[in-house]
Amino acid sequence: MEDEFPYSEIDVIEENIQWISNNKHLEIEQNWNGGDHFTILLKLGVNTENGDGLLYRSVIFEEDENEVQETNFFSFKEEEAEYVIDLLNDYIHYLEKE
Repeated sequence: MEDEFPYSEIDVIEENIQWISNNKHLEIEQNWNGGDHFTILLKLGVNTENGDGLLYRSVIFEEDENEVQETNFFSFKEEEAEYVIDLLNDYIHYLEKE
């Protein structure tokens, strides 16, 4: 029997999302691997069907002279939100120590 994690597959239907944040755009230039350029879009929403939080992340970059877009969703329960915040704060504190 294969073990399966609950919520491992996020089936996102745009009509079921209430976006609660403004879009956050980042432009990142990296001077390695030929000078990569990334455009990242982040936004936060709520799945109106089940109340889960939803973090949307879309990365646009060039690969072989073609524009590629990768989109990810991170879904979390209300009970998890404070833990996610704690983990992000841990990451920020880690970077400040370097």
